[in-house]
Amino acid sequence: MALDTDDSQKSTKPPYIAFPAYLASSSLWVSALSLEILMVTWMFLGVLKESAAIYGNARALISSVPLVVLLVGGLVADRVEARLYLIAITLVTACVPLVLIAFLDGLLVWHVIAFGIAVAMLNAMGEPARQAAVNRITRADIQRTIAVIAIVPSLLSMVSMSFFAHLESKGLMWVLVTLSSIFALSGFALIGLPRLPPAKRPKLELAAGFAAALKIPLVRDLLAMNFVSSIFNAGGYIVGVQVIATNVYGGGPAFLASVSLVFLLGSVASNFLLLLFMPFKRPGQIYVLLQFTRMLLLVCLILHPVEWIFLGLIGCWGLNMGVTTTLMRSCVQELAPERHRAQILSLLLLSFMLASPISSLALGHLIDWTSPLVGLVPGVVLSLVLFVWGWKFSGVWNYQSDSAVGYRSWASRVIS
Repeated sequence: MALDTDDSQKSTKPPYIAFPAYLASSSLWVSALSLEILMVTWMFLGVLKESAAIYGNARALISSVPLVVLLVGGLVADRVEARLYLIAITLVTACVPLVLIAFLDGLLVWHVIAFGIAVAMLNAMGEPARQAAVNRITRADIQRTIAVIAIVPSLLSMVSMSFFAHLESKGLMWVLVTLSSIFALSGFALIGLPRLPPAKRPKLELAAGFAAALKIPLVRDLLAMNFVSSIFNAGGYIVGVQVIATNVYGGGPAFLASVSLVFLLGSVASNFLLLLFMPFKRPGQIYVLLQFTRMLLLVCLILHPVEWIFLGLIGCWGLNMGVTTTLMRSCVQELAPERHRAQILSLLLLSFMLASPISSLALGHLIDWTSPLVGLVPGVVLSLVLFVWGWKFSGVWNYQSDSAVGYRSWASRVIS
């Protein structure tokens, strides 16, 4: 299915330094966010020793407050010079961890919540602009560009999280200083980007992005499927798996970091595999089939396997979610018209973020009422529903990507 995205009007390619600079900044940014999420989780469950319900409530609050800010970020991103905007957002974020250092001696739940909200809000303000810039700084097809953007940040995140237990043993102050430094480096890397002027005149059109998404059936279906999938699948990992790791398996900061690392390892491996076979002609079919395999993974986790099998299944979950996330984003990125791209991508991010507080509240209380392993059961049901709906009732199954036009995968070239 071909779709006019306004990109055909461009006649010049970006400078060669643009993508490496973008990739370096995004990699540092994502690795800092991964370290921040791990640190906040340990503060709640390991330092403050809070219950699953309180942790779920806190996570819901941290993820729900930035929701409106995310939509504002999409509106702003379509109307400003994105390079300077992203530099400013990133450097301000680097100051936030330094503020929390002053409260470490008498750390309270609300201190951690305020810190998490501040970082999440700044991320929400900048992420639409960061994602919308991809089409303007790449010289390759969108599918493979998104895969590379998923691989390199994940590798750097693994490095940053592997040092978490070591840094935490020296004190949370060292973690926060490291976090601030990584954010700052991410901001400086953006200097290598070219100017990214707004794609349209600064006329305020609050509902334009939403209306554009509704007019494109495939975008509408993808956003809906991503939202439903995120409620108890991504939420099951963010809340359920963390509680399982600490309460069921009795893990400390090293085991918690190991869980995150094997999940990321699976995600990285998935994108390496995707690069071999991209671009796909029908990426929607892969996305739908993986909903079924995720259901099988969750069932295996519910059976409470021994620790090494548990970690292996988490790695497979990371592989599964790595593929689905990359294919989801590349399809939306490809289908979204340039004029409303940042706003439509902000809706994609919103579908992730809106699902997080819902799943955090629901799973946190479900786990408290039952057991941590029961928190994975809703994900089993929804995975099956998504598979059937995507296969039988959605246009996603038959979607043909424009990225496959004129390109051959590395694997097909080797075979031929």
